[in-house]
Amino acid sequence: MEKGIRRAAESYGSSVRDLRRNLDNANLYAQVIGGDVARELPGMGYADVAVIDPPRAGLATEVIDSLCDSGVQQLVYVSCDPSTLARDLALLCRDSFRIERITPVDLFPQTYHVETVVVMTRN
Repeated sequence: MEKGIRRAAESYGSSVRDLRRNLDNANLYAQVIGGDVARELPGMGYADVAVIDPPRAGLATEVIDSLCDSGVQQLVYVSCDPSTLARDLALLCRDSFRIERITPVDLFPQTYHVETVVVMTRN
């Protein structure tokens, strides 16, 4: 991946449309790839930073392996499920990344739902 080029992969059709619309509304550009991240990530090339926001089930093992094998220096993980987040962090931090900070975000007041944003850097 050339430096300065932004790429995003998203598998869910309506989320791809939302991503493109949000980029346009913010006057930002990224090459949007509609496809499964496990399949697309290895071919996306070099990245300084990756932002991941997986479904409630968390990251697939192939995605964790690809992130660990990549050159990504900083990883931002947004999670809606504390248990799958804990599982994925244990795998990501085993050899490749370390946690810099964890921030809970209450997007749904008066419910049990909480989003968590984790910033990690490469070991």
